[in-house]
Amino acid sequence: MGERITAMLSESRLPGLFWGECISSMVHVWNMLPTASLSGTTPFQAFYKRKPDVSHLRVWGCTSYVHVQRDKRNSLQPHYEKCVFIGYPAGYKGWKFYNPVTKRTVISERADFDERYFPGTSKAQLEAVPSFACLPEPLQTPNDTSSHSGLPPLQDEGGDNHFPPARPKTPTLSASVPPEEKPVLPLPPLPLIPPVIPPVIPPVTPPQIHAPLPVTPPTAGAPLEPPDVPRHTGRVRKPPGQWWKLKQPDLAGNDSDSDDEAALLADSEFCEVEFAGAVSGADPRSYRLAMKSPDLDCWTEACNTEIFNLEANGTWELMELPPGKKVVNSGWVFKVKRLADGSIERYRARLVAKGYSQRPGFDFTEVFAPTFRPASLRLIIALAAREGYKMCSVDISSAFTYGELEEEIYMRQPEGYHIGSPNMVFRLRKSLYGLKQAARQWNKKLRGVLEGIGYTRLRSDSSIYIYSKGDIKVIVPVFIDDITLLGDDRTSHLTVRSSVLSHNLYCASAPAAGPQSWVPPLGLRCIHITS
Repeated sequence: MGERITAMLSESRLPGLFWGECISSMVHVWNMLPTASLSGTTPFQAFYKRKPDVSHLRVWGCTSYVHVQRDKRNSLQPHYEKCVFIGYPAGYKGWKFYNPVTKRTVISERADFDERYFPGTSKAQLEAVPSFACLPEPLQTPNDTSSHSGLPPLQDEGGDNHFPPARPKTPTLSASVPPEEKPVLPLPPLPLIPPVIPPVIPPVTPPQIHAPLPVTPPTAGAPLEPPDVPRHTGRVRKPPGQWWKLKQPDLAGNDSDSDDEAALLADSEFCEVEFAGAVSGADPRSYRLAMKSPDLDCWTEACNTEIFNLEANGTWELMELPPGKKVVNSGWVFKVKRLADGSIERYRARLVAKGYSQRPGFDFTEVFAPTFRPASLRLIIALAAREGYKMCSVDISSAFTYGELEEEIYMRQPEGYHIGSPNMVFRLRKSLYGLKQAARQWNKKLRGVLEGIGYTRLRSDSSIYIYSKGDIKVIVPVFIDDITLLGDDRTSHLTVRSSVLSHNLYCASAPAAGPQSWVPPLGLRCIHITS
């Protein structure tokens, strides 16, 4: 069996990772072949009591053209895609294919096979296979090319030496012409090229490339040297240098080497910058790396602050894992917050849940959370500029941790802060960053706060709230945890901020409404100009 698998993989040019599909296909074919142990019948017939249908068998690893369903393409896209046939799927009617371009496995019952080509997993080899709609017959080399006196056929600029060009654009040199054939175009009297010795082409300038070149045979007995054809720039290409052995550039040197020296200097400077960034110390990617870093005390204090804030918020409840319940893993994310000048503002450690281990239907049901369209915010800003509204922004710190969970979720205790027995876990009461439903639960929490103080959510855009009472009009577009306030009354801005604080939601310091306002969702700063 091992030799057969090796032969199939070698013939199909597929790598060894397809050995499973190879064995499955080989066993599928074996079950339809007669065997002496069953008195000449097939294993398929002995099991199903009927003769097998072998009309679906194909050569393993050949090129196939799989039909693309109508709902997965438009009218201008091709109806077929080139794939590699890799087997017969169990429980399905059809074949199994591998697409080297998308690197996906496809099962389809509509396909055309070309058992002459085996492209393997190479995208270039697959594209080199001609289309199944116009597969050519085996190419036949013209017989007249072999009648010449030892000369290879002349090549055009495309390098196609199977067929001569139908209409040559320039006069073509010919070493010898049979007597019964006449040249297509009259040739100027040029010396003939010896049949064995290649011609030596003198250097020419670009405007003279298409002009007829004078060819002179070399002197008998002179050693032949390969022609040194210069580049179009007029200088000979030099081998790449070594940046670690780079010397100081000679400012008074030759101008032809300035480009090479500039490139080497650029590589050297890039390596120095890359090395400096590597040794400067990046954010640790795990708790162990943070505890081994030179900033151990700063990261420890940041972790303690995060645990204290989550416990004060009532995020979890410590308890033993109930029987039959699954636990979600936890992890740390570390980030150094810096100011505009590059100095360190603070060390931030955030405890997150690894939501990729959540089970749909058990740990979460719905995850959708609305966000406004950028066009809606631009329209609101234009309206604010026209009406003369004031603008300010409010940032909710750790917004996702305020959403209340509706599902029963258990999370493993964070690394470095385990309490009690190994079976002790956290029963999450509020959401954490990383959970599938964290954004949705936060949006429901914020919606309840804003609607509780008289705001109304737009039907056309669920992330925009409007407050209108008398002459007071306020528009509040919400982008996750960034709240932008636009209105004609400053007291309404303070009302929103005080209402958020009354629900124990910590607001980061927001700039007061003034001549300049920062809009975090769009990453722009609005400047108020009064005439």
